[in-house]
Amino acid sequence: MNKKASGKNERSRGFTNRSADQWINQVNKYTRKFTKVKLRILAAMAFCLIVAAAGCGKDSPAVPENQNQEEALTSGTPATRSADPETDASFMEFQKPFHMSQEDTFNRGCASEKGYYFMGNGYLYFVDKETMQSTILCGKPECSHQDQNCNAYLGNISHITYYDGKLYYAAGQEQGIPGVDEGVWNLYAMNADGTQKTKVMTLRAQNEGFYSNPTQFVIHKGQVLFLSDRENILCAPLGGELKDAKVAKTNDIELDYEAVSDSLELWYLWADQDKFYCFGNPKSKQFRDTLYEYDPGTEALTEVWTVPESAETGKWDTSDVSVNGWYIDQGILYYFLSGNGLYQYNLSTKETQKIAATDDPSHTGTAEFDGEMAYINNRDKDTVYVYTRKGEYLGEYGYREYASLGNGQEEGSGNGRIIGSDADMVFLCAENLTSMTQDGFSLGYTYYYLPKSEIRSGTGEFKPLAFP
Repeated sequence: MNKKASGKNERSRGFTNRSADQWINQVNKYTRKFTKVKLRILAAMAFCLIVAAAGCGKDSPAVPENQNQEEALTSGTPATRSADPETDASFMEFQKPFHMSQEDTFNRGCASEKGYYFMGNGYLYFVDKETMQSTILCGKPECSHQDQNCNAYLGNISHITYYDGKLYYAAGQEQGIPGVDEGVWNLYAMNADGTQKTKVMTLRAQNEGFYSNPTQFVIHKGQVLFLSDRENILCAPLGGELKDAKVAKTNDIELDYEAVSDSLELWYLWADQDKFYCFGNPKSKQFRDTLYEYDPGTEALTEVWTVPESAETGKWDTSDVSVNGWYIDQGILYYFLSGNGLYQYNLSTKETQKIAATDDPSHTGTAEFDGEMAYINNRDKDTVYVYTRKGEYLGEYGYREYASLGNGQEEGSGNGRIIGSDADMVFLCAENLTSMTQDGFSLGYTYYYLPKSEIRSGTGEFKPLAFP
């Protein structure tokens, strides 16, 4: 128990690219104005722009003899999954465990019946569920995987999901998608092997401002939910027309411009059972986190929960303003108050229960959840502390070696994040500053996995995913 990763694993090849000093200046410009969390967001945004034009540089590993890549990914019976349905992703519904709730988490991965998909350098990679071996998602033998003609190329998108046998992503001209008018955003689909990319529907027909980019979307039971602008949430049938989308008006949430710039990071979309959810920060609630429920049947948008007052729960790191992680499953809202504890709230009965007190001062930061566990990520210590959703503490897992910002730094890189999980694995993405010169710096994303069986047994450590 309390097993910490030894850090002796071979480091995987990261996704890296060079940039000019302007990104360092951009970060320095905001140093005094923004919090540490928002600096991480700026760094992540910088990375997304830096890697848009990068190539992957090598051919993909060979698939087994007499079997091409498409057959390897799409043929036969789907791989056997764990028996507990609450801990596994449903591939006909919203994939909750790969849509973590934190404001600086990019949905850079997803799961399928046969494996996992991760973004890097503008290209998509597939990881086999059985072997945990990776390959670039392009089966063309003549492809160099260095331009937009590669099947694996998706540009610098920040959101990918898998639904009903296909991969979906949202992108526009800004993501390097050719033939798209300025300001237009579309939803695209492709086969599990990366072939047959097709436009599914338009999510935005014109430029509505920086904060309205519908990069995040939810596909759930045949419906697509996405943000249109600062005031509207749209819901449409998958493959439908934008003009026919149902619009959930939120004009009564009186947000001025400054409030919008500080709060839209929390407007993350969610789906559970037959309802959709999103967070907002209404002025009428003194900008406290407020959860809204959207019923596509009645088209009603209802306020269902507001962050508690510290007078009721005791203080936490962001008292009376925001939670530090949340997850909705089977009508239950799970949330974390850093420095206080893990909680659950029944959206039907309105009952709150404290699952676990997190009294240890190390067990602070942000939390991600899935159908089985809660992962408290302390970025000051580069360590994840794992609990069950019933409150049992399972141990700690360090990732300091994986998230170093340079030689000699002992801890506190602040760049590791849990990005997804399923019944069998938990995935960590670490942002690395691989080198610093007078010409700029090199950033890279590296991915690691931790088998849940090892968490349950109190042993194990994060293992690197090697990408070609």
